[in-house]
Amino acid sequence: ATSHGERDIGLTAVAVPIRTQSGVAVASLSLSGPSARITEQDIEVFADDLRETAARIASQGFHHPLGPRT
Repeated sequence: ATSHGERDIGLTAVAVPIRTQSGVAVASLSLSGPSARITEQDIEVFADDLRETAARIASQGFHHPLGPRT
């Protein structure tokens, strides 16, 4: 997900889910900064890096204490 000033004027944010092995989103990982410094190309690079990091976290057995929703 991306945000371009929707929550805070002048702030751009990128977020990705952290999923369990069964695919349930249990957390998120985000990065934000001044919109004037973050280009569309930066967003793609940041999103790729965040997805890679989220996958590394998930691969280490990250589990939500409440378990998956039914």
